[in-house]
Amino acid sequence: LSALLAINAMKFSTREMVFSAIRSHTGKSGASLMAIKKYIIEHFMLAIDRRLAGRIRSILRNSVINGTLVRVGGRGRGACGSFRLSRGSAGPAGPAARSSRPASTARKFGPIPEPKSSISSEGGGRDPSEQLPQALMIRILSELDQPSRMQCALVSRAWHELVMQPLVWRRLHLYYDCLGKPGVASRLSRWLSPTLVQVVSDGSIDLNIVLADCPRLQLLTLRSEHCEYYAEGNPLIAAVKGCPRLRCLRVLDCDSLLTPDTLSGLLTGCPRLDHLELDDERKLFLSSTVFSDAAACAQPFCKLLARLTSLRLPNFLESSRPVAAAVSENWPNCTNLVCLDVASATESNLLAAISGLPSLQELSERLLAITDQLAASGIPAAVRRSSCRLRSLQLEQCSPLSARGLRALLTAWPGLLSFRLRNCQQLGAEGYLLATGVATLTELELTGPAWPGLRDADLASQPLPSGLKKLLLSSNGWPFGVTGLGLRAGLATCRGLTHLTVDLPCHDELLPALLTQLPRLRCLRLADCSGLTSRAWQGLSNLRIPADSWPDLHELHLHQCRSLTDEALANLCDTPAVRGLRHLELHSSRLLGPVALPMIAEACPWLAVLELKNCRMHAAWLAVMFTRDPHMFGFHRTQIRLSAGDY
Repeated sequence: LSALLAINAMKFSTREMVFSAIRSHTGKSGASLMAIKKYIIEHFMLAIDRRLAGRIRSILRNSVINGTLVRVGGRGRGACGSFRLSRGSAGPAGPAARSSRPASTARKFGPIPEPKSSISSEGGGRDPSEQLPQALMIRILSELDQPSRMQCALVSRAWHELVMQPLVWRRLHLYYDCLGKPGVASRLSRWLSPTLVQVVSDGSIDLNIVLADCPRLQLLTLRSEHCEYYAEGNPLIAAVKGCPRLRCLRVLDCDSLLTPDTLSGLLTGCPRLDHLELDDERKLFLSSTVFSDAAACAQPFCKLLARLTSLRLPNFLESSRPVAAAVSENWPNCTNLVCLDVASATESNLLAAISGLPSLQELSERLLAITDQLAASGIPAAVRRSSCRLRSLQLEQCSPLSARGLRALLTAWPGLLSFRLRNCQQLGAEGYLLATGVATLTELELTGPAWPGLRDADLASQPLPSGLKKLLLSSNGWPFGVTGLGLRAGLATCRGLTHLTVDLPCHDELLPALLTQLPRLRCLRLADCSGLTSRAWQGLSNLRIPADSWPDLHELHLHQCRSLTDEALANLCDTPAVRGLRHLELHSSRLLGPVALPMIAEACPWLAVLELKNCRMHAAWLAVMFTRDPHMFGFHRTQIRLSAGDY
């Protein structure tokens, strides 16, 4: 839209547009300032910003002084009143006069010059973004992160005024030391509190001032990483009183915030709260060393759970045992709970959650080891009692789980969309075939120390689900003989795959196959590129496929890529796949030279993060970073991360 406006606006100067508007009003009353602005908006599709409005007023005032325009009735001063052309004055050539230039004049004075690339110095539309509606610009700026917003504020005075609009700062991140200065919290409260929608705080003594009146706040994240949290008051008390629309509360690594009073306040003051995430690593429910405080929190906390649709309790330690016990007994009252992320201490706790939650669709178990007996008998019986139908399942501790237990799990919950199994040790080839045989999967993650009995033939024998979007395969040690080439045949049906992470040995045939048969791939992580040779990089430049058949990668991570030389990097940069990269990580590429940086800068104009780890950089690299090479000018927006001691 901005490009179309700029193309339309580059034809005429502001003076020509003003006189064209006055000519269009043939009546005796002339054209007023408002009529002129309306004509410019309708016929030239320009937004009247402050600079353009000032130029219009200046042209009207000066034209009356030099006699080109006449003020109708002689009333008004400056740009006030109505205007018409004076007798004998035609004014500058308008659109019609330009298009009807005589051919003889063209032969006498030569061809008509090309229009300028922007509105002339008289006009106010040099920046196409300034012609967009202000509401649209505010919406665009509000989607940026905070450092990007502050950089936009430095562009010009007009951009600074736009960035300082409260609606731009609906999402606010308060760092642990940003509110330590006196008076900052009060100014933030007066400026932003009425418009805040999301707040993330890393720790501050003045946060309760900011949260005292936030009628639109919907998401609040409290976490402490650098200091003792909120020594002068509990911010949840202020949130309960001043945030009636709060829907999501995340409390991470904090001390003594959930007390009986704050839990009761959340029940009455935040009726829309439906998402709660708690991390109990620092004795969340204890306001002191007295154990009875946690017991007093149990009853109001269970009442709060009955309203939630999403609950994440990844860590429940000994300090919260009374709360955990009360929660296990209260699961039948949580009929609205859809998403559950817990760390169950015993099998009975997990089975109580499954059997008591009929609406459960997403389950994540962090702590409990899943055995074959639990998967084959306990979980299916609990599922029959609740009739819950899972769409997402994540199990962190699957070391005792074998293929027999996995088959029982998949039978109890058919139709899974997301399936994550971690720390697998006994699944082997049969377990891999069972997990990849679920036709409805869109996300699949299989990680573990070993996959006994798995071969390349197993990877190729069964095609992966055709609707798969994300795939992660990882192991600390793949069985001998697994080269990863079988994965090429398994991915043949996954044309819609967008995220791929594997640590299988990557060979010369696998890398070109991944880039050619996965056209929608956006993120590629190859953790073991030690098997790649120069032939793989040369093969990329020799591929003859249409440009639109290449994937538009946004992230590329290459680990142990020891064969990546400057010539190999040039072959990679010549492919259309890296043109849209935002994040590039190269690990152990020690053969690269300083010329690699200008090469990457030229091939990846959108690059935001460049990670170079274990690449043996030296002074020549730094010299290239600060050179005035035109290819390096785009790197002023790129964050370059270097590993410690790597230069």
